[in-house]
Amino acid sequence: MSMLAFTVLFSKSWQMNSYVFKTGQESSMISQTINTMVKKLRKVQQADDGEYPLKSASDNDLVVFITWIMMQLTKPKRSIILSNSQLKMGISYSSGNPASYPSTDTTVTTLASNIVNDASNPVFTYYNNNIPETLPTIRFRLRFPVQTLKMSRLVKFI
Repeated sequence: MSMLAFTVLFSKSWQMNSYVFKTGQESSMISQTINTMVKKLRKVQQADDGEYPLKSASDNDLVVFITWIMMQLTKPKRSIILSNSQLKMGISYSSGNPASYPSTDTTVTTLASNIVNDASNPVFTYYNNNIPETLPTIRFRLRFPVQTLKMSRLVKFI
């Protein structure tokens, strides 16, 4: 009887430990992805076709133009989207003369899974240039749809 109880206790604690380990792994991966994305998002540039660095913006997606590789001749359009609890990034490159970007992404990769953000906690929050020195408060947020993307001066990522 005590051997059965020990086996059940061991089995349940192993399942719990596995769950905690998996959650910690996912949390670490998401944190690392966000830190990398924030560093890269600070390098947005004007598009090859002369468009503003912020192409489109909403609570759960952001489309920007970023060159991540030194000496890269074209600036790819990068779309960061939350879809079905997965944070995905799409990439498309300009072509032609004058340069133009395709309307859909050429490649899409999953950056992180099991993202649980909802409408009350969006992935992206946008602020104008009236930002106080402390963390921006709700009254400085830009409402959607943003009338002009050129008003956006700060993007809070997750």
